[in-house]
Amino acid sequence: MTRVYVDLVEDGLNEYAYAADRAGLSYSLSESAQGLSIELNGFSDKMSVLVEKVLLGVRDLEINQGRFDVAKERVRESYKNFDYMDPYRQINAFARMLISERSWAPFQMLEELPAVTAEDIRSYFPGLLRQMHIEILVHDNLYKEDALNITKVVKSTLRPYRLPESQWPSRRAIALPNGANHLYERVLKKPDNVNHCLRYIISVGSVSDRSHRAKLLLFCQIAEEPCFNTLRTKEQLGYIVNSAASV
Repeated sequence: MTRVYVDLVEDGLNEYAYAADRAGLSYSLSESAQGLSIELNGFSDKMSVLVEKVLLGVRDLEINQGRFDVAKERVRESYKNFDYMDPYRQINAFARMLISERSWAPFQMLEELPAVTAEDIRSYFPGLLRQMHIEILVHDNLYKEDALNITKVVKSTLRPYRLPESQWPSRRAIALPNGANHLYERVLKKPDNVNHCLRYIISVGSVSDRSHRAKLLLFCQIAEEPCFNTLRTKEQLGYIVNSAASV
């Protein structure tokens, strides 16, 4: 439902977003298991204006059946087409899903989509916005007063009840036991795709140990080039190869 809601908001702001883009401003709206994320980019002098306009679109969304049907079909096609993306793009999504506490694959959400109605969205999103925890990051060429003004615009526009800290959604990964060795295989839906992809994940230490994480990041930076050179140049195991730390 959140994905359909996001699509409807973007559809409602489409004309304004085009005009803003011509003036050097842009925004993006996305959803995750943790909630809604709004990102704005562009010239700082009109940033608060864009913030308010986008939030009004989020808050005051009006849904008619025709637009809902189009949005629902777009979301359905997006979920369905996931199975026909490049294998390396698919495997990144499955890797996040398998090790995250709250994550679902597109094919799982596709199963739920047919039951969603326009009335569901009308009753759903006001509750979504009624109580929340808000985090705002402002950077680049904005002064402290600009950042505080944007914060005021967000609070005065949405006017949510504060979500208690005990209810803040957490991002938690599954802790694998020592020596565990799990294999997840999936057959591509597109039969004529001759490409294959493998992602090998090694669980190392505790994510809460900052010193340990710093060492891991340093090690991965040192290993990145020789890993790429071995897998691609010497062994020629694939055209798209990389190594990285996920912390």
